[in-house]
Amino acid sequence: MLYDRTIQASNSNRISAYNELSERFIGFYFRGTRLSIDEFNDLHEVHFERDPADFSIDDLISLCEYIYNMLMGYQSTQISFGYNGPALINVQFYLRTRIHKRLSSVWE
Repeated sequence: MLYDRTIQASNSNRISAYNELSERFIGFYFRGTRLSIDEFNDLHEVHFERDPADFSIDDLISLCEYIYNMLMGYQSTQISFGYNGPALINVQFYLRTRIHKRLSSVWE
């Protein structure tokens, strides 16, 4: 969901949502003085593994909350800061399909 290379960046290049979020992190309104998403994650002790060995419902909810907040920051880079270049993540689609689908499968 976060690290899968599902975003078509060019004819031959696919990137993950994490790559795209990292690229635009400098424009996120909540980044404070952090210059990179990795610094932000270290400060807030947020670390998600691509394929965790042990994964609980709390981990899933934390991951979804993290992705939601990052997507809101990503969306604000175009609205507030006029970031040049196309947005590679369709935020509303990502929220509806990826996050909603994951949480719905847990509650069933």
